[in-house]
Amino acid sequence: MIKICECCGKEYVSTQRGKAGERQRFCSYKCRGKFIPAWNKNSMGLMPIPWNKGSVGIMKSNSGSFEDGHISWNKNKKCPEISGLDNPNYIDGRWSNFIYINKYNKIWKETHKKEIQNYNKQYRKTLTGKIVLDRKRHTRRKLGFNPLNNPFPNSNAHHINFDDVIYIPQEYNKISHNIWTGKNMEIVNVYAYFFLMMQNIDKFGEL
Repeated sequence: MIKICECCGKEYVSTQRGKAGERQRFCSYKCRGKFIPAWNKNSMGLMPIPWNKGSVGIMKSNSGSFEDGHISWNKNKKCPEISGLDNPNYIDGRWSNFIYINKYNKIWKETHKKEIQNYNKQYRKTLTGKIVLDRKRHTRRKLGFNPLNNPFPNSNAHHINFDDVIYIPQEYNKISHNIWTGKNMEIVNVYAYFFLMMQNIDKFGEL
């Protein structure tokens, strides 16, 4: 079926069959995209030129336009009545949004105690949770916490010095010792180093 394109005016053979071919109005998708109905076009079959074409970054002058060198009316101006400590949102040494957040957190903790307890129990059983808990406990004793191995079931964190820690079985840690006085530290450290060496051999194989 030979038809005339309503956009470019050229003859074309319809690519559709039957009623679809009868309804086809354009020779290509390109013409279909360019075409504008008669009630909305300023020239035959051509898209109208946008009113702002080529005016990127250019603003037409009007009563609210900024001119070169224009300075905002509030530049370098302050309002001491509502600035700093006199701001109405600054209450008792804190900003009101922090006060609101703290109040919300307190209410949430009071109404979700069981959920918090269950979460803490599960977290302490994880590898990260056990290390974090041990680090807090030893920080209170003013000791560093640099674990040289990972915790395992029925293990205790033993300080071989004021910073480094080796996780050893509980039976090794039953020997009375004191890092501050040095009591039995050499004995427990020998067990700790030996256990760490055996762990590395089991992990990486014999050297």
